Order: sequence, then C-alpha cells, then structure tokens
Amino acid sequence: MKFVGVAVLVATIIGCGESSVPDSDSSLTIKNGQVDLSVYGTWKDGRRRVRSWSDAVGEPVVAEGLAWGVGEKGLGQRVILDHAHVYVQGEKLPNGRLVRVIGVLRLGTINAAPEGYQGYGEAFKYFYIEASEIESLDQVQAPRLAEPTGENAVEIE
Repeated sequence: MKFVGVAVLVATIIGCGESSVPDSDSSLTIKNGQVDLSVYGTWKDGRRRVRSWSDAVGEPVVAEGLAWGVGEKGLGQRVILDHAHVYVQGEKLPNGRLVRVIGVLRLGTINAAPEGYQGYGEAFKYFYIEASEIESLDQVQAPRLAEPTGENAVEIE
C-alpha cells in the first residue's frame, strides 16, 4: 500500500483549494477545503451515514493517512487523506509515516495579521483534530475522516 500514500499526496496537491462551509460566520473561507469534506459512518444494513465535516464539529473522529507538515510554520502538522487533509493538534506526529489519529473534530479560526506584520493576510477557518490518540500504522484501511467504532471509540467528557 505504499502507492496509496503517493496517490493521496498527489490528490491532495491537485485538490487543494478553498471552499466555504455554512456556519455562523460564512464570510470566512475554509483554508483546508478540499474535494471530500465528508465524515463516514459505519456500514449497517448496506448503508452508512455520510455527513459534512461542519456537521461533525465537536464529535469524535478517526483519520488514517500520511502524517505531514510536522514542524512547519503556520497551521503545521496534518494527516493527508484521500482527497482531503485535516490538521492535528496534540502530540507530535511521525512525519512521513502512516498514522491513525483519534480525537475530536474542531473548527479553528485564524485572524488576519495586522498590516505590515508577518502572518496570514486574511482571516479564515480550518478544521483540525484535537488528538487524544496517535498510532503508527503499517497500512491504511480507510484514508478518510470517519466516525470511531469498536476499539477506536472515543469518549467525550
């Protein structure tokens, strides 16, 4: 499955763009917008729940993919998924390795830097996982944001 990591990286580079997500302040752009902003539930009776990331904010999620961006300026470390990426706050990721990150999906806001200062030129929002558990993997089972089930279940206080 080494090919999956390369394909995911290429898909993320090609799909990097901006998208808007409806919320209380829709004037701000989501900077980690990408092709697939869906959270996938488990299969039950031949179906599963699929919903937008904005609908899953504050809930537990699992992301499996390539850890990237550790130590970079800006929003920093993230997990590259199939047609998407999600930033990760918490323990340092093993850069360039396959990982499973379990935690709570959050929506953060970055304010524009004052004129003449370094930083982002405009305000924006971004999705990130507040990580409670990070596990190195040999192989990714599902390179997308999903609801945790079974042994990956996360309890929210």
